[in-house]
Amino acid sequence: MGRTSGPADQRTSGLYSPTARLSAATVVGLTAALLADGLISGLATPLRRKIDTQHRLSAVSRDVRAEVARSACNDAAFTASFRRAVGDTGSKGYLKSRDLWRGYEDGTATYYLAPAPTCDSGPPIANRETS
Repeated sequence: MGRTSGPADQRTSGLYSPTARLSAATVVGLTAALLADGLISGLATPLRRKIDTQHRLSAVSRDVRAEVARSACNDAAFTASFRRAVGDTGSKGYLKSRDLWRGYEDGTATYYLAPAPTCDSGPPIANRETS
């Protein structure tokens, strides 16, 4: 029995053809790749779900913040148009036109008089913060 102690390639080169060895190497490689993909996928799925959830929540919170800001602006404009300014003593109530009032998120509002001048309105003095 004359066994040689050379490399495995030299010992098996006579037993299997190059095509068979290439096929076996391909099968082993694909199996390893599929196992690694399954393992990585299993580990990454919870993280991916968490990131997707946070993405959706941040989009919803941006929409909610924008809606709250829009509502605050509309409320400031409505409040300013509802309160009569000191100079509006006429029967037509010129300063009551809601379309010309522009509200802001801090509760103040501006009335468009002409291209440049404006009339400002804010919360009553008792509600304003003093600094």
